Amino acid sequence: LRSIVATSLTEETMELFRMTHEAGIGGFEFMRKVTDLDALKQRHRISGRETSPGNCIWANDFGIQTVATHLRVCLHIMDE
Repeated sequence: LRSIVATSLTEETMELFRMTHEAGIGGFEFMRKVTDLDALKQRHRISGRETSPGNCIWANDFGIQTVATHLRVCLHIMDE
C-alpha cells in the first residue's frame, strides 16, 4: 500500500505538504529532509519495520484517501 501512495504523489501534492510544514502544522516534519518528488516518494515507501514507527509516514490524509480510492472502499474515520 505504501508503494501505491508513493506512486500517486505529484509535484502539487509535494508543494501542499511543503506549505503545510512551513505553516507549522504537525505531522509534516518529514518534509524537512525532502528536496524533490523522488525523495518524497522514497520517504513514503519506508515502513516502520525498516526504520522505526516514529521515522515513517503513517496515515496522513493523502495516504488514507489514496488507499481507499485504490481499494474502492469508503472509510469513515471518527476521532473522539
